[in-house]
Amino acid sequence: MLTTVDEAFLCRLETERQIYLSRNCLLYYEPMIIINSKSFIQFRELFIMKSEMIVTFAGGKKVNADFNGFTIETDQSSYAGGEDSAPEPFSLFLASIGTCAGVFVLSFCQSRGIPTDDIRIVQTHYAKESGRGIGKIEIAIELPESFPEKYKDAVISAANLCAVKRHIMEPPEFVVKTVTR
Repeated sequence: MLTTVDEAFLCRLETERQIYLSRNCLLYYEPMIIINSKSFIQFRELFIMKSEMIVTFAGGKKVNADFNGFTIETDQSSYAGGEDSAPEPFSLFLASIGTCAGVFVLSFCQSRGIPTDDIRIVQTHYAKESGRGIGKIEIAIELPESFPEKYKDAVISAANLCAVKRHIMEPPEFVVKTVTR
């Protein structure tokens, strides 16, 4: 299947079989074929029906996840019986929202030659009225005075392309089961 992606919305372009982020989704693609270098790039989607992350227990309250050649380490706070040796899983979840938005803001700026040295993203979490859980997440993109006025709305749109946010807004089905191995 071929998908045409306008270059202006292509936020990250890497080598073969890497993740490509487009305007509407997060997909895996095979190498690009440039059809018209002025405005369009055509890709052949490589559908992945299943991907696995292996979660293991590393002693104490440490839980690690192995995925795509990386080990993501987590621990619990000392208050919860851990050693404070790594972020807690929920902290990584929250960080994934801000860093995902950051990837899109960075790519947006880089593609337009806009310096990013004085740009930062501040993510603020507001509790639900019940006091349990998060009711609102605010992402503020702090821009220097020199940031081009004409791109202020567009950089917000770029941040809103974050795949993590989109998965929260349209959550996947969760299935938890036991399997004997």
